[in-house]
Amino acid sequence: MMRVPTPLSARSQFVISAAVAVLTLAACSPLADVMVQGLPVATGEVRWRFQTFGTLLAALPQLALILATVAGVGSLAGHRVAVRGASVAALVLATVAIALLPFFALDFVEMRRLVPMERKPTFDRATMKTGLFGGLFVLGLAYLGWMGWQASTKEKTTQRKEGQGLVVGQG
Repeated sequence: MMRVPTPLSARSQFVISAAVAVLTLAACSPLADVMVQGLPVATGEVRWRFQTFGTLLAALPQLALILATVAGVGSLAGHRVAVRGASVAALVLATVAIALLPFFALDFVEMRRLVPMERKPTFDRATMKTGLFGGLFVLGLAYLGWMGWQASTKEKTTQRKEGQGLVVGQG
């Protein structure tokens, strides 16, 4: 037997709306960290690119968790727009991150030459972890975005035509 979700109380709706707003604000924090670190923009410098791309890739777990929470809370509360917003943000973030990963890897090769010999093993492990988790969270964000998009579509309603319906008592 399928259970039909019960509508949330008005009090719960207020709390959920506030929670979605706080989560949205929390998602801006790691993005602000990337922006502050990346200013002034110096795309021609390998150090700047490596550090900025690495900061964004390192922020993916936090952003993914926040977006998943927004989508989950919005889905449970029936806030279709919150789910759609989280899914769009997840898809955009996944697209940006997948575009940055090859450049991060190329800049790693260049930056590795500048690292002192005794620090190379630590540098290699930290960079590999960032790249590996960046790639995994790209997949997770893409999946969240795709499923959130599907969950946030309006349900199709059909108009009943005259004469349709259940006929009882004939037989």
